[in-house]
Amino acid sequence: MRAVCPMMTAYHQFPETTPMTERILITTAEFCETCRISRSTFYRLRASDADFPQCVEYGVRSVRYRLVDVNGYIESKLRPVAA
Repeated sequence: MRAVCPMMTAYHQFPETTPMTERILITTAEFCETCRISRSTFYRLRASDADFPQCVEYGVRSVRYRLVDVNGYIESKLRPVAA
């Protein structure tokens, strides 16, 4: 079964057992909006943070990020607030 877009190549097919929530892919702009960061911060983090989510090649010249990975990344960076 294909993920979100029919233009995706065979590399982007998800097994039938993959939950639909793990198939949602977002753009770099949507990533920045979700994390509330600028594009320059996005590229700096992508280059320097080992925990940064892996991208999925989406067509010839673009990439996407799995929303579940982005949410996990955000959760991993949250710190408890001191009461």
